[in-house]
Amino acid sequence: MAFTMEQIASGIRNALYGREVREWLALLGETCVKLTKQAIDAASGAKASEEAAKKSEQNAKASKEAAEKSAGKSADSAAAAKGSAEAAEKSAQAAKGSEESAKSYSEKAKDAINDARNDYSGGYYKTYNLTALQTAWKPLEEAIGPYRYYCDIEVAELTDRYTPFCTTSLETHVEAVTAGVAAGIETRNGCVRLFSILIPTGDVQLLLTLYGVGTLNYELTLPTGSWVKGESAFGVYPYYCDIPVEECTPALIPMGLTSLSEFEEAEKAGLATVMETKTGCLRFFAYTAPQKNIDVNVSLLKKEEPVNTPATRTELGLVMIGDGLDVSSAGSVTSRVASDKEFDAMMKQIYGS
Repeated sequence: MAFTMEQIASGIRNALYGREVREWLALLGETCVKLTKQAIDAASGAKASEEAAKKSEQNAKASKEAAEKSAGKSADSAAAAKGSAEAAEKSAQAAKGSEESAKSYSEKAKDAINDARNDYSGGYYKTYNLTALQTAWKPLEEAIGPYRYYCDIEVAELTDRYTPFCTTSLETHVEAVTAGVAAGIETRNGCVRLFSILIPTGDVQLLLTLYGVGTLNYELTLPTGSWVKGESAFGVYPYYCDIPVEECTPALIPMGLTSLSEFEEAEKAGLATVMETKTGCLRFFAYTAPQKNIDVNVSLLKKEEPVNTPATRTELGLVMIGDGLDVSSAGSVTSRVASDKEFDAMMKQIYGS
């Protein structure tokens, strides 16, 4: 219960015992402390209010200045917005022009591609006589199908732009077959790479033929589900598989090789080394339907008109090897020295007996 100062003073005066006087004095002290604290708190609140009022006045002044600046910026912003709108309109016009240019460029690019296809001139380029030295074979870091060794043969002007076709000479054919030299080769910049199951026991002579940059090349996959058994066998091959190739026509000559990694699967199925060109597709043949997909690399070559006229001093043409020359199975021509018997016969023919 709270007492006023008057009630406390009256209690002290009317107390009969010392104990009552002490109680009233203690209550007086507590009341004085409480009133003093309230006075201090009130003073602090007044000071805080004064500072808040001062700060509020400063904020009001700052707000006024900011409002004046904002008005100026609004005017500038309006002008900038107008300029931006004009720039946007110009940009839209430029974009439209760029779109039209891009469309025109695209059409020209399509025309160029079509012209290139129509003017396709892939065909024979050059032939090389090469030797795969027995000491040049090296192990592959990772085997490709059954092939574990490779041999790089330097051909200075060779690039990967040309399509290669390689055969072994008759003299070293058995050597190559025994070692399992792959029919498929790889052209690189400055060299041609051969692959083999084993290292040949001797040098292998090769005839490398390159076909021009315009040759059409395809990496195709023969899916297992695409093989069909024909009504009648194609020679010894009952099964065939047609793969769509847009540029293919019966006028082109196909030349294909099985991927090295699928060689064993192709051999097991009896995949034919010959194929047939049709309008819009290539037809492959097999003795049995393969149980796995087979990847093949196919080149389509133009049929070139054969040269059937004899060569002259001014015109290219055919020549026949005469008595004074020798020619190897790879086509290399070398001159030879006449024997004593041939020399005597020639002298008699010139000067008589």
